[in-house]
Formats: sequence, C-alpha cells, structure tokens
Amino acid sequence: MAIVLSPDPRNWQKPDHERIEQTTLLLVEGRDDQALMARIARQLEAEGHQVNIQIRDMGGRDKWTTDLAQIRKNEFFQQNVTAIGLVQDADSDASAARQRCEQIFRQNQLPFPRRPQVIDAAGPLKTGIFIIPSLARVGAVEQLCLDSVQDTARASRSADFIDGLPEAGFPPVEDRDKAVVQAYLSAKPKLKKALWMALRDGCFDMTHDAFNEVRDFLRALTAP
Repeated sequence: MAIVLSPDPRNWQKPDHERIEQTTLLLVEGRDDQALMARIARQLEAEGHQVNIQIRDMGGRDKWTTDLAQIRKNEFFQQNVTAIGLVQDADSDASAARQRCEQIFRQNQLPFPRRPQVIDAAGPLKTGIFIIPSLARVGAVEQLCLDSVQDTARASRSADFIDGLPEAGFPPVEDRDKAVVQAYLSAKPKLKKALWMALRDGCFDMTHDAFNEVRDFLRALTAP
C-alpha cells in the first residue's frame, strides 16, 4: 500500500515519463485538493482500508486533456493503473466543472461515470469524477474545511472578524470563505501559511461528517 504525491518538484518528469506504480491515479486541480485527498487517503489507510494511490497535481485546468493523453502513453500507466479519478473545484459553477471533467474523459476515449461523485466500474478502467465541495454548492476545499470546524469558537471568531471588516470601514474581501479559513489558520497555536500545509499537518478532522462524501468517493475508487 502506498500514497504518492506527484509531480515531484525535485525530480520533475513529463506526464508520459512520470513513474506511476500505484493502481489508482487521481488527478487534482491544485495543491489544496492534493493535500485534502492525501490526508483522507491516510485516514482510510489508518482505518484498515487498502489504499494504493498516486495523487497528481495538474496545476490548474488548462492542460488536462493533453496531459491525460500523455499520461495514457506512459508505460507505467498502461502496466499498473486500474482506476483513474478527476477532482476539480466547483468554484462558481459545479455543473460546469462536472462537464469539463466529462469532456476530458471523452476526448481521451475513456469511459466516464454518468453521475459525478459515483464510481463507474463498467469499462476497462474504473473511473470517477468528484467536484469539491459538492455538486450542489459553489466554492472549493475551504468550504469543506469550514464545515468541519463551524461549531468551534476559533472558527466563529474568525468569521466575525472577516464579516466585521466593512463595518469598521474596510472594503469587503473578495472571497469570504478563503479569508475566514486564513483567519482561522492564523489563530492556530502554530501558524500555517497555506491551507495545503494545514491539511498536510492534520489541522482538520478527516473523520468529520463534512468529509463523508469525499471519503466515500476515495474509498470506492481505491477499492480492489
């Protein structure tokens, strides 16, 4: 069993040369998504589930179709991978994110699940699409993290601080939830400069109900 994060900035390889030895390949939109999935994978592993996954940060959305085409040519992919998942943020439109992921699979002649958040095992590869935080909401990883701490005093004070800025004469922040998360992290005993660092270091409880849908998705995708 192994949980591998890629690409390795110390030994970067093009997608068609990158070493892929795990049976599940998960392509994610950015470092926050990668850290969330890695932390949940480790939690599943701690609970006794078999987790053999490589989580690849695709660095945004621009080149997914061409990069996946290169990955499919990778001899390690052809030899080892039996399941592949795509994870993107909903941002302002969860439906558009779902359609983008379906198009990426379609343009690479790969089967894709007709319903995101559910695994399709009917084709030669088990495939999955997950939209963060969910298909019914806008936003990204921050929403799930805030959901998991919403009943804590630190989160409440952080939200009050951000929400109170206009009343104090400051302009409102552009992204309220991202700002609240940053305020929450800055109030931790040990400062975390970025959300991915906080996720990596276990600052959020992956057993919280807020992460149930992600946990179910990852458990199904990595199941033998």
